[in-house]
Amino acid sequence: FGSSVRYLAIADVAGVFKAVRAGDADCGVVPLESYEHGLENSTLDALADTDLNVCAVIVLPGEDSEDRREASRLLVLGRSPNPPSGRDNTLLVLRVENKPGALVSSLEPFKVHEINLQHFAARPASKGSSDLFFFVEAEGHSRDLQVADVLRDLSKKCRAVKVLGSYPQPSPS
Repeated sequence: FGSSVRYLAIADVAGVFKAVRAGDADCGVVPLESYEHGLENSTLDALADTDLNVCAVIVLPGEDSEDRREASRLLVLGRSPNPPSGRDNTLLVLRVENKPGALVSSLEPFKVHEINLQHFAARPASKGSSDLFFFVEAEGHSRDLQVADVLRDLSKKCRAVKVLGSYPQPSPS
């Protein structure tokens, strides 16, 4: 972000979401996954329940490797969606019933519309529900996905579909 910004240290993921939502920060950075510890569940849980937008992904190579499979990924959150850049990814959360075949069925629109998936993660939807949240990173901007009718098709197969944000694809390591 450079030296012309004022940085604010916040102790936990929930606090970052709160600061950005309240306008105390223009954007916030939260961990999505660490090459050492895997997915950050507190970030996934907060994403499922936020109205903020993911506006960038920061990829940090692991200490011993330049291999992207051993990288940590951070999300940059903001209050406004990004316009298309020409090379974007979109992060979605799909709420899917926990029953045989539901996940395969819910992912079918990506195959039909020939949209590549980059990353995938799952979490229980909420206490008292057997539904699952699937966090899916797809190639393309949300506007592209809308034009291709992917979002409409997903909404027919999932209990809920939420666009978490579109952002420029990270540069290759």
